[in-house]
Amino acid sequence: GGTTPRRAYEILAAAVSDWSGVCFWLGDERMLPVGDADRNDTMLQAALTRPDTDCVPRIETVATGNPDDAARRYEARIRERVPHGPEGLPRFDLVLLGLGEDGHTASLFPGNPAIEERTRLVVPVSGAPKPPPDRVSMTIPLLSVARAIVILATGSGKAPPVAVLTGPARETLPSGRLPEDRLELICDPEAASQIARSKR
Repeated sequence: GGTTPRRAYEILAAAVSDWSGVCFWLGDERMLPVGDADRNDTMLQAALTRPDTDCVPRIETVATGNPDDAARRYEARIRERVPHGPEGLPRFDLVLLGLGEDGHTASLFPGNPAIEERTRLVVPVSGAPKPPPDRVSMTIPLLSVARAIVILATGSGKAPPVAVLTGPARETLPSGRLPEDRLELICDPEAASQIARSKR
């Protein structure tokens, strides 16, 4: 979700003609009505030019208005439909994430209790520092077992968290708790401007 990957999705849509067997799962969603311009599924479907909601399973944030209920329903769908890996957890082929200026990824914000979750795969998030405050997000345990993890970061505002993510204090960020051996960080020059030269 977010604005950074939109262009990547548009390029992907232009390059891929056969989507059979492909399913996009949202890493997080905002508690907003279906069709709202600020929902991640709205952006993704527009960028992919696909109205097929089965290709993009929706996080039902409005059915009850309850973030915890929405999180539990989405987790149940993931457990049912996504093949499990050797860890016994649903295993995505690829997790594509953004990176906030505060170092958040998905809707896992620094200091929020959601980043400490170790049992649930999808959780409600309240008190997010960016509007809206109520969200639903995949957790570190689920994101961590993916076959591959890619974080996209663009713009000078992302330079400080990128520097932390590539340094010794990486685990102070939610994104820094993801396994380094399966994580690829893709940055533009502005976002990479503060990375230590030895890391470039």
